[in-house]
Amino acid sequence: MHARGIRAALLALLLGVGGVAAAGCVPPPPPVNTLCSASAAPAAGAQVALVAQGGAQPTVVKFQAHDPAQVWMKVAQLNQTGHVLAVGPDQLVHADVVNPPGNNPAFTQGLQTDFQPAEVDFPSAWNAVPSLVGTGVRVAVVDTGVQADHPDLAGNVTVGNDFVFGNAASSFARVDGNGHGTHVAGTIAAVDNTIGVIGGAPRATIVPVRVLDCGGAGSTSSVAAGILWASDPAGGAAKVISMSLGGPGPDPVLQIAIQVAINRGAVVVSAAGNCGDNFCLDGLPNTAEYPGAYAGADFPTFHGHGVIAVGALDATNPGSIFRAGFSNSNDYVTIAAPGVNIYSTVPYSGRPHSSPSGYGPLSGTSMATPHVSAVAALIFQRCPNDTPTQVENEIVSGAQALAPPPPGTTGFVSPAVGMLRADAAVSGVCP
Repeated sequence: MHARGIRAALLALLLGVGGVAAAGCVPPPPPVNTLCSASAAPAAGAQVALVAQGGAQPTVVKFQAHDPAQVWMKVAQLNQTGHVLAVGPDQLVHADVVNPPGNNPAFTQGLQTDFQPAEVDFPSAWNAVPSLVGTGVRVAVVDTGVQADHPDLAGNVTVGNDFVFGNAASSFARVDGNGHGTHVAGTIAAVDNTIGVIGGAPRATIVPVRVLDCGGAGSTSSVAAGILWASDPAGGAAKVISMSLGGPGPDPVLQIAIQVAINRGAVVVSAAGNCGDNFCLDGLPNTAEYPGAYAGADFPTFHGHGVIAVGALDATNPGSIFRAGFSNSNDYVTIAAPGVNIYSTVPYSGRPHSSPSGYGPLSGTSMATPHVSAVAALIFQRCPNDTPTQVENEIVSGAQALAPPPPGTTGFVSPAVGMLRADAAVSGVCP
């Protein structure tokens, strides 16, 4: 057993949290060879409407329209059976990871670092009385799926839904053809056992919601549908919606779907984007990415009300922590967390992000986001009646101020952006 495993075992003995409650009866994963069938990008003229059918739960409806007249003709038709809440073009979104395609280096003890939990200080939350480990809190990972049979996740991943092919019964959400979602899930809720890594909320329940394909790409229609299902008490029943993804434009359907989730009591945690220092394909630094940008003052409905945009920190040297160069620094960034060379669970082989050992490093605001999602789960365990606004306030008020950036670099636009601290966020009295 390597040193990290020994520390995990000792911590489990001290805290009495070594076991994991069963997540319930779940279907087996589907064959991987059917998972990555061609999934088309939004076609030219693809439109999306969010319709409240008969006054019931809103539903995402996709249709084709090549001019405004066709759009409004379809809207009129939809209004005959329900009420159209929003309509807009279907747009591309993508996983917010900066690592190039190709397998990650195998996880080895020589690559393992301890700054991730130490800097955010999850151990202080785990040592609290009562111990805060995310028990009973459901976290939706809206991503590429989650490899549910990974030994460091098994038992913490429940039934999910697939919105790439639109087939909930397929269990495709419980298989990850990319690796990105599995990595995110491990940072949130890798099991506290004697192997690999420990998630920030190691007893939280992961609800896998597949909205990105095997290439890490998807559409706003799939994301909106995934958010609606994940937050529905009769669907995913999640209290935390974790989205390590983004696209370059606002979307009215996505915007209202997020509002529905917040109204249902779920906090929405989203990557700020990887367009920091000329990292975007268009060469423009800090191009806003959505849904993260909804956390900004330009959207007062969400600003400070339960949408949290997460920037990435380079904390590979704990003595010098600063904004990662790829991370967006826009004024909509709410908080920052470690996002460089983050080690977590990945599929074992055959995926863009995989490793023969089942562990590997990734970088991006994608990797910072699940740290915040894990802290949100700890807060909900401690204060289950918190509103999304209260959860956001507790996370922000507990942040640690960042030191001035090194010479020749820039920090976040807002000086209020601090580093996530799990220990401070879960302190104090429940509102």
